[in-house]
Amino acid sequence: MFILIELVQSWYHFEDKVNPSQGRLVRQVADFYTDEQFISFYIPSYFVKCKIKSRFKGNELEFIQENSNFTVNLGDLNDWPCINEANDDVDNLKHVKIEIEYIFIRPKFEERISWKNIFKTGYCSTCDINEITQPEFYLTVPRGMKINHENPDSVMLLAYYNYNNDSIAEILNLEKEIFFEYINKKLSYHFLIDSISYDSILSKVQNNEIDLSRIKFNYKVENQRRYWFITFFPLFLIFITLVNIFTSPSSEITNLNLSGIIIFISFLTFYYSLIREGYEIPFNKSLGVSIPLAGFFLLFPKLVYSFIF
Repeated sequence: MFILIELVQSWYHFEDKVNPSQGRLVRQVADFYTDEQFISFYIPSYFVKCKIKSRFKGNELEFIQENSNFTVNLGDLNDWPCINEANDDVDNLKHVKIEIEYIFIRPKFEERISWKNIFKTGYCSTCDINEITQPEFYLTVPRGMKINHENPDSVMLLAYYNYNNDSIAEILNLEKEIFFEYINKKLSYHFLIDSISYDSILSKVQNNEIDLSRIKFNYKVENQRRYWFITFFPLFLIFITLVNIFTSPSSEITNLNLSGIIIFISFLTFYYSLIREGYEIPFNKSLGVSIPLAGFFLLFPKLVYSFIF
């Protein structure tokens, strides 16, 4: 939280990272008015790769870190625009806009495996915001994944605050129309808090009626269905090989099924290209068994036949 003269507005951008290790890229953009060269703010623990830069010029700003407390040097304040040059009362205040970026390394992605619907794989997670922000925020999910935003159970926003010494959680409604787009082949969702919900909580905070502790964003992410064929394709190759073994005379069964091997190599090339690009494949760990097994069946069908018969 910034220690400033006035925080004007603040946005949060979140991007989940699940491989090769779990983390969440957090990008906060903040507008504020200040006449101080040095400003202080706090970042929750367990983060790496922190960067702070000016959104006006794009240059990185120097800072000193003591645990989770940061002191940022804005440099020459004359490099920042004035709020109102014609008003002598505020001519010392500068309009500062900075971007704070870091990777939170304890995001707690909980696996979703539902045996009632095996195609609903993915994970559940939460994002915490410790201050009142603009009513819009952004979430980017890994390649090959999505949020089923049409399902109201997939996204929930809660405001936690203290009122009359009681801790209260209030649901903040989201607009039904959610804009999403592909950015660098990843789905990025733009969520907007319903104006009635937002104005209500903002008014309570500004009038000191409540002490807002945090805003909690709960969401569920699932694999895109278009990538499920990759999970089942090695099993399909094994099935086709077994069908050929059972339906062909033993004299016609030979090693090196060339047509199958060509298809298998093409599949491997496509699969590993997706992995290199960071796509999330459903039940990817199971492919560590099914892919070598499919290769064995295609390369040595005669040996498979001898094991069966």
